[in-house]
Amino acid sequence: MIGNGGREDSLRWKLEKESIPIKENSEFVIIGPEGPIADGLTEHYEGMLKKVFAPSKLAGRLETSKLWAKQFMQRNDIPTAKWETYNRSTIEEAIIRPNDKFPIVIKEDGLCGGKGVSICETLEEAINVRQTFTDNKFESKSNKILLEEFIQGEEASCFVLTDGKDYKVLPYCQDHKRVGEGDTGPNTGGMGAYAPAPLITDELDIRIRREIIEPTLSGMQEEGVPYRGVLYIGLMICNGDPYVIEYNVRFGDPECQVLMMLMESDLSPYLEACV
Repeated sequence: MIGNGGREDSLRWKLEKESIPIKENSEFVIIGPEGPIADGLTEHYEGMLKKVFAPSKLAGRLETSKLWAKQFMQRNDIPTAKWETYNRSTIEEAIIRPNDKFPIVIKEDGLCGGKGVSICETLEEAINVRQTFTDNKFESKSNKILLEEFIQGEEASCFVLTDGKDYKVLPYCQDHKRVGEGDTGPNTGGMGAYAPAPLITDELDIRIRREIIEPTLSGMQEEGVPYRGVLYIGLMICNGDPYVIEYNVRFGDPECQVLMMLMESDLSPYLEACV
């Protein structure tokens, strides 16, 4: 088990309770966080002939590059917010230009521990946070910044176990990212979560599968980088329509903790089926 957070602890707790544990003689590696995936740890262990529950470094671009993910969604007609991209040196001018499109969303392209996103309700707020992005205070490895249309709605988290073709959707979750009471303040990696999310009806689930999950998996196959492991799709439900806010290439934390508590069947057969 790679990782030492609440996500990995809940996975370990669940696997220790299995009625049929992962075979003792099979060297099975579970990579929890996104950082090691971005660093190529999946390929490292596969080169040692181990089974690895995690996507490849290239498939991991769905999370490690917001720009690549947006371009992928555009190529595959997957619903998402409108967006523009800028270099770090030119983002300040783009942020403070007069327009009537507030709120706006400012995103780092690279990994920032779930904290590289700012939602600016007004021009004044955008001016106040611009230095965070121009100075790269989140220490992103990318020089690109995204400006996104703000989609008003309710968020939900979708977790998909997949071998690249077939898939299983786990119960939908909702997490709360803002640091302050009443959903205020800056985003964090997650302050708490619950599942199942009553927001997702059976009809909406069918649409999410047809319009988002299946085009994502088929699109990755067509691009020669089949996605294997768990895919975490951050959704925004706006006027009954699902949009992708972001992809993540691992279980969410804290969502994984509530999912493992909910799951009555063994987890290990699903993990092994993905690899």
